[in-house]
Amino acid sequence: MRATLCAAAVFVASGGCTAPSDHIPSTSVVATVAISPSSISTQVGKTMQLTATARDSAGNVVANHAVTWNSSDTAIAQVSVAGMFVAHAPGSAVIHATIGGKEGSASASVTAVPVASVSVSPTAPSVQIGGTIQFTATTRDAAGNTLSGRLTTWSSSNTAVATIDGAGKATAVAAGTTTILATSEGISGQATLTVTTTAPAPVASVTVSLTPATVTAAQTAQATAVLKDAQGNVLTGRSIAWSSSNASVATTSSAGVVSALAAGTSNIIATSEGKTGSATLTVNAPAAGVDTLFVDHFESGALGDAGRWQDIVSNGASIVSAAGEGITAPSGAKILKLTADGAAISHFVSTAATSPYEHLYLSWSMYRSSAYEATNHGLRSGGIRGSTTQWGSYGVGWGTPGSCPSDPANVHQQEFMFAYISDDPSGWAVRTYTNWIGEQMLTTNPPTCGGNFATSPGDNPKATYFDVNFAPPANTWHRYELEVQLNTVGQSDGWQRIWVDGVLKVEHANVKYRTTSGMKLWAITFDTGTLTGSGAYYVDDVVVATKHP
Repeated sequence: MRATLCAAAVFVASGGCTAPSDHIPSTSVVATVAISPSSISTQVGKTMQLTATARDSAGNVVANHAVTWNSSDTAIAQVSVAGMFVAHAPGSAVIHATIGGKEGSASASVTAVPVASVSVSPTAPSVQIGGTIQFTATTRDAAGNTLSGRLTTWSSSNTAVATIDGAGKATAVAAGTTTILATSEGISGQATLTVTTTAPAPVASVTVSLTPATVTAAQTAQATAVLKDAQGNVLTGRSIAWSSSNASVATTSSAGVVSALAAGTSNIIATSEGKTGSATLTVNAPAAGVDTLFVDHFESGALGDAGRWQDIVSNGASIVSAAGEGITAPSGAKILKLTADGAAISHFVSTAATSPYEHLYLSWSMYRSSAYEATNHGLRSGGIRGSTTQWGSYGVGWGTPGSCPSDPANVHQQEFMFAYISDDPSGWAVRTYTNWIGEQMLTTNPPTCGGNFATSPGDNPKATYFDVNFAPPANTWHRYELEVQLNTVGQSDGWQRIWVDGVLKVEHANVKYRTTSGMKLWAITFDTGTLTGSGAYYVDDVVVATKHP
């Protein structure tokens, strides 16, 4: 793991945090340490306050000693300097508390959030004898949040009418109806499949609408399509493919989310069974005071403005054919692929020859497969980085020498900040991962740094989450936006905001990122965080501007 939930603490080599104390330590010798509760059983994403009690050999409580907290597996669970336990992923870990050289422990068991409902799509399709149809199942928790990576089994109530395989593909055998069941963790959802002797009515017309039809560059719109047969009846359960007539102006996702990239017009096209319909999207230039600094669609096969890109760890980033990866690019044919544990690639928006910024905006499209999400945790996607110098903002992240910032003398004279969108498939929703004054976890040999998710009760300031449990579904492209405003020197008025598919999800306000005006925003970064196996995620249509359009 790269992040540790330390705040106002000293980071120690063992990977834990030592709480400061304003009290004079007791002269009593600590004999035992006990953690309460001694056994923790909870679900991914939950938090719990732990306490540690020290006693002498006579059983008397020994007060006023500093407590050091550690977790045996921070990928499963972490504990903050104040003893706040946070569950990250299913599994077991041992939580340790050390006081006066004595250690106590508590066992922690973390389970996945259980499936509460299963929905099957399409809900009531019709297919001709001999035809096939693909069903999909969506699993959700009790709060209605989508759960990814859950095992689903398929069955048909009447296999004489239709059979279904383990991947949800049904084959029509004879006329009649059957109930298609998808079951996950004992919970089932269903759809009714009708098999006919005649083919269902084909699509005769496609009508497309856009909401809104006019946007500003870097904003999004939602496209919807209505399909009808030759008699004007609305048809459902049909496959729709989306495209844009001018990918330099706007791109579309498989769900009809349209991302505006530059001023101009583009026809947003829906195609179903060979029939097409379209609507015209008008994209206006950004308002006065908003300057587009950089755009890259990766279509040339090389990084745009290549002299400013730096592959920080010299591996794990490449431009590939989307079709070769088995996916469809939101625009064009090529995309940026990031693989390997710790892959990180940065683009210097400013260099030593240009002025850095106090306010930056980054938007991009990102794709994660469900297979990737099932084995990888802690993804830090796009980020904005700042320091007092260009190369001071150059780095990979927590625990990497020279990254907080480049400081070979170990004196930490440069201020440093970063703001990432963190998207963890283990059960946490989209959230901010950042550091700020008072939260920059520095060590001195070598100099390293870390940040925080701004989600714990002790975080000050704590981020505002407008959709606490939101996690973008896998296997489709989503549009992410991140905007950062540095604070006025001497004040805590900095902020950052996160949008997903055009909707504001997170705001972290009243932040002090710096104490000197020399600290500016220099670079954007795409970082894989902690990857395992052969995982990868994909990026396309990167836009950097001076502020949100």
